[in-house]
Amino acid sequence: MANHAERFVQMTQSFQKIVPRYKRVVPEHAQVANYPMVPYMSTMPYLHVHLRAWVSRYKAELVENRSGSYCYCLVSTRGRDDGRRPLPNGIYKCLKHNKCSWVQKTVTITWIVAYLDRLQPDCMADKWINYQLSHRCLGAGMNRLCIVPDHMVWESASLNQSRGYRWCMVICHCGCGLTVCAANDIHNKQCL
Repeated sequence: MANHAERFVQMTQSFQKIVPRYKRVVPEHAQVANYPMVPYMSTMPYLHVHLRAWVSRYKAELVENRSGSYCYCLVSTRGRDDGRRPLPNGIYKCLKHNKCSWVQKTVTITWIVAYLDRLQPDCMADKWINYQLSHRCLGAGMNRLCIVPDHMVWESASLNQSRGYRWCMVICHCGCGLTVCAANDIHNKQCL
C-alpha cells in the first residue's frame, strides 16, 4: 500500500526545515519573474511566497462540478494528468543542500496547495500513513485537477475511491433535501 500521507508529512517537515534558509536569490541568466518579490510588510516566509507564485503560474479555469458548485482546476494539455510538476530549481537545490528527508524534483501541485493551506492528515488516526489527499469534487475525475483547498480532504484510499460514484449526489428519498452522501454521512466531509 502506498504511504501518501507519510510522504506528505516528510515533505512538510523538509519545507519547514528550509523555511529560515530559503531566500530570494535570482541565479545568473534566470528570469527575474520566476523569483517573485516578497509583498511589502509581509511576514510570509519567502519559500511560501515562491510556492504560491509557482502554483499560480499554471493556467487554471473555473469549472462547474456535479453539485453546481465551482472548482478552480488546472488546465492540462496532457492525456491523463497526475498533477505532478517540477519544483522551482532553487527550492529543489535548497532541499538537497540541507539534506532533507524529502527531496524530489517533481511534486503534485495539490500537495503544495495543501501544505500552503496547512491541510494535514490526522496523524492520530489508525493507518494514517496510507491516507490519500482526496477531492470532494469531481474535478479530478474529469481529468481536471482541482486546486481549491476546501475541496480536499485526507482520507483512506477506499473512501477516496468511493467519492466518484453518482449516487453520492442523488437527493435522498426520505425528503430531507440532502444528498445521499450528506444524509447518510457516507463521507466525513460530504461530496461536492
